This record gives sequence, structure tokens and C-alpha cells, in this order.
Amino acid sequence: MFDLQQLGDQIVFELSTLIEQNVIVTDKNGFVIACKDRSRMNTYHEGAFISMKNRQELHMTKEMCETLKGVRQGIVLPIVISNDPIGVIGITGEPSEIKKYAKLVRKVAELFVTEFMMRQQKERGIRELEFFVFDLFTSQAS
Repeated sequence: MFDLQQLGDQIVFELSTLIEQNVIVTDKNGFVIACKDRSRMNTYHEGAFISMKNRQELHMTKEMCETLKGVRQGIVLPIVISNDPIGVIGITGEPSEIKKYAKLVRKVAELFVTEFMMRQQKERGIRELEFFVFDLFTSQAS
């Protein structure tokens, strides 16, 4: 299974250059693995955990910020690859103002992960072909 930790910082950096809001990435358990605000690293985000568990977008309202642990106002969305949620992406801000970005931000993150996985698979195929050719030549030389 894919480890989102490898790409989290890169996703946050790229998205933060496109929009003004803060962006976070959490793992499957709701722990922040990437964000611009380093004080949030490795902290628990209860809203992200709920979003992951229910596979749905959640709007973090002021009221939710008061009741859920580690939550700031904004929107959290599960990152889904091949119908499997691998983590959550969050955007801070007034939910009604940032909802126009939310689905786009998730789609960019999913495309980023998919492209990375395809590149890894291609590189793995090239290495396997190299090993096959090497084995073929070394076995003929013997």
C-alpha cells in the first residue's frame, strides 16, 4: 500500500503556492503528516479521522472547532486512490468561502499521488527488465 508520508510535504508546498489558505495532509489515523505550520506536525486532527472513516467531505465550523480535537475552521476531504482512502487533505478558512477550492485541491492531491505511483511502477518495470537482460547475458556466458 502507498505511504502518503513520502509526498505529503510536496503536496502541501505545491497547493500552498496556488491558494492562500493553509493546507494540511493527515494519515489514515488523523495525524498531521504535512503542513506549513510546523507546530501542527504529528498532532491529532479529529475531523480528518472522521472524514477518513466516513469517506466524506466535512466542513469544520466554529462549533466543531470547539468540540473536536485539533480542528481549525475549514474543510477536510479524504484522498481516495483506486477506491481506497489513503489519507485526508484539509484547507483552513471559512468553509463557505473555500468550498470552491476544496474539490479542486483534493483532485490535485489525488492526481499528484496517482502520477507518483505510476512513475514508481514504470521505474520498477524498467529495473525488472534490466535484471532479466543481465541474467540472460550472464547465464549465456557461463
